[in-house]
Amino acid sequence: MSDPSPHEPENIYRGGYFPALRERLREVGRYVRQLVLDPGVAIPKAGKSLRAQLGRDAAFFGGIIRFFTRGIANGVRNPRHRRWIIPLFALAGFAVTMSWQRCGIRGCPDVGRLATLQPGGNALVYDARGAVIADLSPTRWQVVDLDRLPDYVGEAFVAVEDQNFYKHNGVHWPRFIAQTGRNLIPGQRGAGASTITMQAARNVFPDRLPASERTVTRKLLEIRVAQEIERHYGKKDILQLYLNNIYFGEGVYGIQSAARVYFGKNAADLRLSEAALLAGLPKAPTNYNPRRNMQRSVRRRNLVLSLMAAQGRITAEDAAESRDAPVRLARWRPEERRRSRAPYFTEAVRRQLEAQLGDALYQGGMRIHTTLDPRVQAAAEQQLEAQIRAVENGVFGAFRGPKRAQYRDSTETPYLQGGAVFMDAQTGDVIALVGGRSWDDSRFDRITQGLRQPGSAFKPFVYAAAVAQGVSPVDTVRDDTVKRVLPGGEVWVPRNFDGRYRGRVTVRYSLRQSINTIAVKLAEQAGLGEVEDVAHRAGIRADIPALPSVAIGATAVRPMELVTAYTPFATLGYRVEPRFVTRVEDRDGNVVWRARVRRRRVMDRGVAFLITNMMRGVMDRGTGSAARAALGSGIPAAGKTGTTNGATDAWFVGYTPQRLGAVWIGFDRPRTITDEGSGGRVAAPVWGRIMRVAMRGQEAEAWKAPGGVVTRQVRASDDRVVAPGCRARGDTYTEYFLRRHVPATVCPRGTRRDDRGWWERTRDDLGTRAGEWAREAWDDLRGRARKAVGREDRVDADQGTRPAREEREEEAADRAEPVTEVRTDTVAVETEVVETEPVETPPDAPRDTLRIGAPRPSAPRDTLVIPARDDDPVQVEPASPPPPTQPLPVPVEPPPG
Repeated sequence: MSDPSPHEPENIYRGGYFPALRERLREVGRYVRQLVLDPGVAIPKAGKSLRAQLGRDAAFFGGIIRFFTRGIANGVRNPRHRRWIIPLFALAGFAVTMSWQRCGIRGCPDVGRLATLQPGGNALVYDARGAVIADLSPTRWQVVDLDRLPDYVGEAFVAVEDQNFYKHNGVHWPRFIAQTGRNLIPGQRGAGASTITMQAARNVFPDRLPASERTVTRKLLEIRVAQEIERHYGKKDILQLYLNNIYFGEGVYGIQSAARVYFGKNAADLRLSEAALLAGLPKAPTNYNPRRNMQRSVRRRNLVLSLMAAQGRITAEDAAESRDAPVRLARWRPEERRRSRAPYFTEAVRRQLEAQLGDALYQGGMRIHTTLDPRVQAAAEQQLEAQIRAVENGVFGAFRGPKRAQYRDSTETPYLQGGAVFMDAQTGDVIALVGGRSWDDSRFDRITQGLRQPGSAFKPFVYAAAVAQGVSPVDTVRDDTVKRVLPGGEVWVPRNFDGRYRGRVTVRYSLRQSINTIAVKLAEQAGLGEVEDVAHRAGIRADIPALPSVAIGATAVRPMELVTAYTPFATLGYRVEPRFVTRVEDRDGNVVWRARVRRRRVMDRGVAFLITNMMRGVMDRGTGSAARAALGSGIPAAGKTGTTNGATDAWFVGYTPQRLGAVWIGFDRPRTITDEGSGGRVAAPVWGRIMRVAMRGQEAEAWKAPGGVVTRQVRASDDRVVAPGCRARGDTYTEYFLRRHVPATVCPRGTRRDDRGWWERTRDDLGTRAGEWAREAWDDLRGRARKAVGREDRVDADQGTRPAREEREEEAADRAEPVTEVRTDTVAVETEVVETEPVETPPDAPRDTLRIGAPRPSAPRDTLVIPARDDDPVQVEPASPPPPTQPLPVPVEPPPG
């Protein structure tokens, strides 16, 4: 290319700003294109460029080192500088030596007291009012002598944690240097370089060597303390110290307590397979806990056995035999742990914080502030137990199942169980949790761990999918026989709970009366995939098969998931995750961990409002009327009953604008509760009485129709929508519709139409739509802004303990209005706080019984039955059955065209 003409003006903007950076970016762009088009050339070129860059970096740092070294050498050769340089270096060397010897300014820990140290710092759990409800102090048994243990117990820990334990002096320097170098490489993470001696130092001195602090200073101090321990103790004493202080999960420290908790025996009686399983726990006690993940724990145990065999500590035959040995966990009674007023809630808190904080939870005296409301918790425990005893005493029909009184000295819990959970609908704060009838009998939490079929309690998700597709509350569907062929050729015929068919009825009426056949038809009309999508977005994590039986709850879910999935209905579109803990503080009041409110828009506000409005009818005039009678008429509420095949599970899930809760009653191994044990008769009254306590002090404000929802008048005679401006002959009622899915309207002949012209009607309609759009945009913008600054919608500030004035007012309200209800088909008791002593004894989890292949979850078969809390059963006077409810008149013939 020829040179530019001398008459052409010079391009002074060619270089631009930051020419070196621009050129560098162009080079990167060229390299990326070459990497895509010709990687065979680009990769060697990149390697060459990297070597050149490393060479330049080495030359740069080498030059700096040579500069300082030459300066120091010149200074030392100069007599004038020698007089102060040499003493300065001597003083610096003396300071470094003394700091190393004394472990810094604070001095070294007194290793002479290691044999008497125990893990310290009780973690206290507080409720929402600031009262202590539990003590998460670690479990301790006596210190065990290493000589009393089988040789393979100590060897198992040495094989997996520090195979060079008997060769080093506290620090295995080759391993330490290699792992340190690996940690310095971006994207690489070493397997850890701490020896058994270093781990022992970290466990017995958590205040000086906190495991959560990953700094060079802490690691150097750990090395120094490990070397000090090696100088004062022999290898046998160090291994014994390690085994008696290491953390094994579940608040358990030491080999003796771990053997008792996990296998129900002394450490001296451990088998090789059991010792290998315990040796695999210290690396990650929560992940390898056999009660949480048996498969992962067994893999870790087998790895320990393989390492022991490879290192010659056991024979290959012993390793193979132990790998095939089954794991038999023990029934454990934590005799030394303080009682908790809410044991299932406390256990859920402990599981969550162990996953977040690890063994640091039990070090330093943590203060755990939770969301528990003691009044609601006490009401849930007492009302649930009273209702279950009423069922056993025959108030709800002949009870043919086993009773709790028959299994006082048994290791099984086959009798009737129940659970309840209540939470704040806006923040997700769990205010009450009951996972079973007695923590002493069974530690298995049926709310957070159990899997049960929800029955008709799943139907709101079906109706939400149908409404979103254009179905309106006044659309009519025929209630008749439904036959479907399932995979495998089985013919499935769903039936209604009462065995009757009603002909053509409205969608609103079908939900109010929980008609199964119509739920199946609506699910197929909306699409089974759409129903699954709505349920998953709402919060159900379980797999939902694409089968028509899913419409009536033929899938296993955890009750906590089901309650979470109802939050979009209560909040008009937002899914709110459950929250048990607000914050965790150390003994000095510093916040160690804080739980944020997690909300996410997952459902259209109009759809959520319509489903809520229809479920209000379930409580007022439908299958959940017993819940309304127990709650009272002044509180707006919505909910849904649920009953599975053969009346094996009784549900009620309901909510108000402020509170949300669920009650479940059934057997661990599904069997009929009673012939008439439906969710509306058995579970709904309990929910109403508990919710009445939970709503004290809350404003009874109903849901407001959001933008996009309109009202129309509907003729009661044929459920046809009357056009605006027209008058219907006969009775009418007001119905809600999505603006985009208003059904076709009718205007009876001779009635008055709207006098407005087309321009006035268009103007008013556009103004209404613009106002609705502005409100929704403002709500969305406000939510995004709050999320950006770390706040969420409708989140109350965490004020800690309530003022004394509010406490006195609430106590006065308690005295003025005791929690006592007289209801037919139920039983009520006076609410009181009962303390229970926890026992770690999870039984088999329940399985599902409908025809499709539902999951069959199971928990370790270790349950323990002790005498019940109250020796005498609750005496209940059977009441006369309530009069049948009168539904709105609904035509059974197709509406006129």
